[in-house]
Amino acid sequence: MSCTRTKNTLEIRIEETKKKLEEMVSIVSIWAEMVGDYCLLQHVKQLIFTPQGGRFPSECINENPGQIFLIYVLQNESTRLSMAYEALKSVQNIFKKDLSSTTWDLHQLNLFQNMIDRTVERLQFCVGEQLSGSSETKYANLKIYFEKLNGILEDKGHSRCAWEIVRMEVLRNLEYLSKFFGSSQR
Repeated sequence: MSCTRTKNTLEIRIEETKKKLEEMVSIVSIWAEMVGDYCLLQHVKQLIFTPQGGRFPSECINENPGQIFLIYVLQNESTRLSMAYEALKSVQNIFKKDLSSTTWDLHQLNLFQNMIDRTVERLQFCVGEQLSGSSETKYANLKIYFEKLNGILEDKGHSRCAWEIVRMEVLRNLEYLSKFFGSSQR
């Protein structure tokens, strides 16, 4: 009985996590649309970045520091693209760290990383001249936010729980940024 219950719970957690990560892929696809990369958009729509660990692991609950807030203040199209570039570049850097403790599907993770890499490359092309040194001060909150996420990974030795915290935080803030982009384009 308990083995069946555990299996059902695990299946539910896998499905819930799959949905959350599909949302992350959807957010990346919005940014791909912004830079006009329709080929990338099609691949992102097919991508399912599915960790096998399910929802946020119960053994990690006590380790979760709570939401780490990041506030986006963007005035115009060039600022939005520049912010998207800086945010995705930081996501790119985080997801290139030691992921060996995660239970995520490595093939799907590699696809996700490739999508991020390509989107960062496209955004860099779009915002090229705007990046001349001023992004450090212009996006100080963004830099602090990703430093906190990197700190969580380092403090917890890139553990499974640390990666789950980072995944949840990145997803939460990418969703927020995506909503901001969507509302500002109407």
